[in-house]
Amino acid sequence: MDTWPPIGDCNAIIRRTNAISSEFVGQHGVRQVVAIGTGTNVEILESAYEAYNRGDIDAVLSVFSEDIEWIEPDGAPSPGSHIGPDAVLNDIFMETMATFEDLSVEPERFIDGGDTVVGVGRFRGKDRESGNRFDVSFAHICDMKDGKITKCVNSTDTAAMLRVFEA
Repeated sequence: MDTWPPIGDCNAIIRRTNAISSEFVGQHGVRQVVAIGTGTNVEILESAYEAYNRGDIDAVLSVFSEDIEWIEPDGAPSPGSHIGPDAVLNDIFMETMATFEDLSVEPERFIDGGDTVVGVGRFRGKDRESGNRFDVSFAHICDMKDGKITKCVNSTDTAAMLRVFEA
């Protein structure tokens, strides 16, 4: 049985995700949707990314369960586990908005595993303090139940992010 790499190893997770998706579809452009299930959970995650990019944080929070657990990797501005939409808003989203400007979350691929959806893409933006621009890969591993995200593990290339902070 195949196993996933450790959560903090974003590049290994992306390689594994790419290998899985290549089994189902060829290279058909920048963005691919691999539909193993119905696609409904993929659409929910995709709508959350779209809402975040247009600044509609209330819409993002509306797809979170009341007890969502959001896990950030070591090296992120707010590492560790954050429970509940308010914690995600205050500890992660607000911290992210204070740290970066022109931030976009650009999903390139979705892996639909039914109750678990993986969004793979790029964070792009600029560090407010150093002025450095960045383009960093991510994989969001999201557990879903009843149309809500119940858990999200953010696996980001934190080594690349740390280079952004260097002036």
